[in-house]
Amino acid sequence: MTEPGKRSLGAFVLISLLASLVLPSIAFSLANSSLTFYAITNLGCEACVEKLQPLLDLYGDRVVQCDIRETENARRFDNISVLVGPEVYRAEPLVVVFENGGLSAVVFGFHSQADWEIIMDSEHHGVPVYSNLHDISGRLLPDLVMTDQEPIDIISGLFGEHPDDSHGHRDIFSLLPLVVTAALVDAVNPCEFYVLVIFLSLVFFRIGRKAVLKAGLAYSVAVFITYYLMGFGLWRLMDYAQQLRFFVVAVFGFLGLVVGFREVLGAVLEKEPKRVPDSVSERLSGYLERVSENPLTAFGIGVVSGVFLLPCTSAPYFTALILISDLGSLVEGLALLTVYNGIIIMPFVAITLCVHTLKLRTAQLKMWSTRRQRWLNLVSGILIIFLALYLLSTIIL
Repeated sequence: MTEPGKRSLGAFVLISLLASLVLPSIAFSLANSSLTFYAITNLGCEACVEKLQPLLDLYGDRVVQCDIRETENARRFDNISVLVGPEVYRAEPLVVVFENGGLSAVVFGFHSQADWEIIMDSEHHGVPVYSNLHDISGRLLPDLVMTDQEPIDIISGLFGEHPDDSHGHRDIFSLLPLVVTAALVDAVNPCEFYVLVIFLSLVFFRIGRKAVLKAGLAYSVAVFITYYLMGFGLWRLMDYAQQLRFFVVAVFGFLGLVVGFREVLGAVLEKEPKRVPDSVSERLSGYLERVSENPLTAFGIGVVSGVFLLPCTSAPYFTALILISDLGSLVEGLALLTVYNGIIIMPFVAITLCVHTLKLRTAQLKMWSTRRQRWLNLVSGILIIFLALYLLSTIIL
């Protein structure tokens, strides 16, 4: 590989890594801007106000201080104390946390900055209530987690806050079929298929069959990592930018309809739609020409391919990311993201094994794909339309 080529390849790798780091940071900033803390305590008592200092140091003007000496705030304190039950140690200050307009946590008593970081980083299926419960290591634990929607709505109503109903959290099992469907559509996309076949053909004829396995697997792993990192950053950005959610869903819903109908129309007319601009195709071909026996080269080419081909697969991928952002759990979201990208590279791995182990010729793969691509386009177009209509229904119904 020439020196300019190495620099270009390194630049693409660096861009991918920076995207995975910068986008989550932007998302974190947006997330903080959607937080509101209502702190009820005796504002005439200096010691009481000092108990809020760790929270103020972390979140500053996002903390709304409410004087418990006022009748309305005293009523709020009493009502919340009754709703959480007698098992919770109820002490001032009482801090009620809202995120994106939805009740996120109820916290009684003084807590350090470390405690507040635990409170804000923890995820629960419901609304956690904290007082002074800790585990044997000293880590703060919730006294209970409210899952009944009625008390949650009552507490929200006390502060005039109402959750964004257009973004109610979904269950992982309800989203799994939709995410798998989007991944299958993405997996049969001819963009990645042709790129991999061309790459393996070059490896086969220039280096030999023995190099195909390492090169193909390295390429597959690189595409997985690149897609995963970019997807993670975009997902977290969409997850926290709630004020843009309606716009994002509408745009990608209509984009999905356009792409889906284009695929169906191309299949009916037996005309292959153009998915990648000529300039991108030529540049990608230039990188594919730089094959070598070193698996790191194949890995680098996989990274570049992932960056170049993301627009080609954007309709199903962004659909899946919007669906994943409906989850209230980071762990479940990461699991679905792993499933999606794992499905994407399954054809890569299968093709690599067929060429290496079964000694299948790449020309045979091209011929097989050409014969069946019309029907693959038809099915994928119908599925993309279905997913797009489902997305649009979430903001219309």
